[in-house]
Amino acid sequence: MNNIADEILREREEKNQLINSYLNDYDVITLKANIPGSNKQLNIAYILINYFHHQLIDRFKFINYLYFDDVSGPMYLYLVKKQQIKKEDLIKIEETKYGRFIDIDLFINGINRSVNRNQLRKCYLCGEDAFICSRMKKHSYEELINYLNQQVRFLLREIINECIITSMEKELNLDPKFGLVTPTSNGSHNDMNYEMMKQSIMIIKDDLIEMFFNGYDHQGTLNELFNLNRKLGILTEQKMFKQSLNVNTYKGLIFILGQTLGSLGYALKNKKDFNSIFTNLKEMGKDLINELKQPSFVTKGVIAYQKYGIEGARGEIKNGLLSVRNLLAINDMETNDDLLNALVYLIINIDDTVFLNRSGSIEKYQLFKKYFKELNINDGESINQLNKMCIENNLSFGGCADLLIVSIFLKMINNRLF
Repeated sequence: MNNIADEILREREEKNQLINSYLNDYDVITLKANIPGSNKQLNIAYILINYFHHQLIDRFKFINYLYFDDVSGPMYLYLVKKQQIKKEDLIKIEETKYGRFIDIDLFINGINRSVNRNQLRKCYLCGEDAFICSRMKKHSYEELINYLNQQVRFLLREIINECIITSMEKELNLDPKFGLVTPTSNGSHNDMNYEMMKQSIMIIKDDLIEMFFNGYDHQGTLNELFNLNRKLGILTEQKMFKQSLNVNTYKGLIFILGQTLGSLGYALKNKKDFNSIFTNLKEMGKDLINELKQPSFVTKGVIAYQKYGIEGARGEIKNGLLSVRNLLAINDMETNDDLLNALVYLIINIDDTVFLNRSGSIEKYQLFKKYFKELNINDGESINQLNKMCIENNLSFGGCADLLIVSIFLKMINNRLF
């Protein structure tokens, strides 16, 4: 214990010296998690730091920033133009719902410590002055850390809920969309419409959130996590079909986004980086293609694999969402043009069993892929013509739509938690 405390003190002194070395030219801001006890490297510290790091860089203009990860816990150090940011600006963030769990300090030239607050911070358990509670040891470590863990779970639930709904609504609202349901058209679907899709989002989102927490709380193997979320996914499908009167609105998405959420939760709990989401999925899906080779029952996915070697959603997970990774590297997933470009990219680059089944033949499937490769994405008339052709030929791209939602979701998550 003493060795850890001594190491923390040594690291703090080194950082203070570094801060002082910058103060002639800049003001310095530091961001740390307010973690009780000697273990400052709990996973919740990284979640809080990454979340508020994005809050800060979205709100303020920094010249540069550095990241530290040591016994003292994760920390960001920001260099900022002198007198550009006031302590009051930072206190407003610290006094938000979850800002109570982080410390944002401002250092300026001429003083040998951070700028003081006008009022002492309050204990997040009882509301008294935190300094007094700490000095009197009013609360046990277990009380403090259990409360902090609980609050971080609330934060994660809010973020995951927002990102699920926003990503699904962004895809749904994209228009035109080559035979998929939009706000103005049922596309190639005479059994579903925009309102039905919106209702399905509300039906399935809570179970998707639970798939995230299945991953966050999981202590077994990744294969066991995959099977756990698959069982929940089947129950979620039943809820979806009940609401939609047996119309398949989001069955494929429940599978692929559900497993992605499990992988995300597992990554956050184990302090892994964003790319581990994809490597987790590869491990989770390593046996999936065997299901297509030795199926217990024949499905459209089995037929697509046995006739043409097309692996569909199983292949996407088995390959760690490689197409999504590649897409995220070249597309910001922000504007409607971004999303349309992303959808066309997916249509060209993945094997979509919905698209194949609706094509009726591999030749037609390949012909329309060729049309998309030749599409001038900047020509609205060409887009509308191809959209019309897809509807006339009863084509739809459900698998691509699912991966578009996953891509939007992961872009949002990366910009919030990593």
